[in-house]
Amino acid sequence: FCLLLQKAAIGGVTPALHNIGNCYADGKGVQQSEKNAVLYYQAADEAGDHFASFTLGTWYYNGKGGLPADHKKAVELQMKAAQRRHPGAMFNVGMALFLGDGVDKDKANSIQWLRHAAESGVVPARLNLAKIYLEDPLARQFDEAIDILQPIVDKNDAARELLAEIQRMRSSQP
Repeated sequence: FCLLLQKAAIGGVTPALHNIGNCYADGKGVQQSEKNAVLYYQAADEAGDHFASFTLGTWYYNGKGGLPADHKKAVELQMKAAQRRHPGAMFNVGMALFLGDGVDKDKANSIQWLRHAAESGVVPARLNLAKIYLEDPLARQFDEAIDILQPIVDKNDAARELLAEIQRMRSSQP
C-alpha cells in the first residue's frame, strides 16, 4: 500500500505524502519511524495538505517525532489547517485562543473558531462553547448555550447534564 502511495506522491498527489507519513508513524508496510513520518508530513504541509498541517501541529504541541514541544508553532500549523476548514484544527485553535496557549488570549476569536468547529460536528467544541456562554455570571448567554447543545443533547450525556445545569441556573435567577 505504501509503495502505491509513494508512486502517487511522485506523480504529484499531495494527500499521498500525508498518508505515507501515516504509514511511517504507524509502521504499516514500512518500518515504523516517527522521524520519517515528520519528513513526509512536512512535505505534505508545504504542498498545502491541511491534514498534514493538523498532524504536525499536534506533534509539535506534544513534542512527538523528534520535534520540540512548541505550542506557538503548533498553533501556527493548526491555524493553517483551520483556515482550510479542518474541524479538529478549528477546535484546537479555538481552545488555544481561549486559554492563551501558544498564542495571546482572545475570547472573541476563540468563540468564532469554536462555533466553526461545532458547526462541523466537533462535539467537544459544542460543550466548551456552551460553558463559555455560561462563564460570566453577569452576562450569561443561556439561549446561546442551549442552542449550541440542542443538536447533540439526545446523543451525549455531558450535553444532557450541562443542559440540566443551565435549566437549574436559569430557574434560580431572579
